[in-house]
Amino acid sequence: MESLKSFLFTLLIVVILGGAGYWAFTSIDSGKELALNNTSETLVDEEEDVGEIFEIEDEAILFIEDEVEELPVEDEPDPSLLALKADLEDLRDRKILLEPGDSGLLVLRIQKFLNFYDPDLNLGEDQDFGPSTRSAVEKYQEDVGLNPDGGIGPKTIEKMLELFG
Repeated sequence: MESLKSFLFTLLIVVILGGAGYWAFTSIDSGKELALNNTSETLVDEEEDVGEIFEIEDEAILFIEDEVEELPVEDEPDPSLLALKADLEDLRDRKILLEPGDSGLLVLRIQKFLNFYDPDLNLGEDQDFGPSTRSAVEKYQEDVGLNPDGGIGPKTIEKMLELFG
């Protein structure tokens, strides 16, 4: 009888352990599944937080739209104008003086500026500081309140740069 009790007790323990093992095997997630579930739960939590942020931003945008009718739109600066400004800054920094009779790329920079300043001028960009360039320089100097001597010095270059802000 004692051996029957021992057998039944052992059988009961095996059944309990087997059932617990089966339950653990079927209901507990593996490492990969657990990581994926935790990640997706975190994403859902973050999406809810982001949704709240968007709601706040939308309210702020509506508030701003009520206060401001139209915001100024800043255009991208024209690369050729940026290059022209850089050329004039280079002339200023190098303390270049140009006068009638000069020629070369430095004169071309001034001719490009003069054509930008007065598009109707149609000054030839021939790198020659001849009579037409001198006349255009004198007209520019008069327009900006400088002594119209026809030469390009620090004051004239500074006035040219003021046009770019």
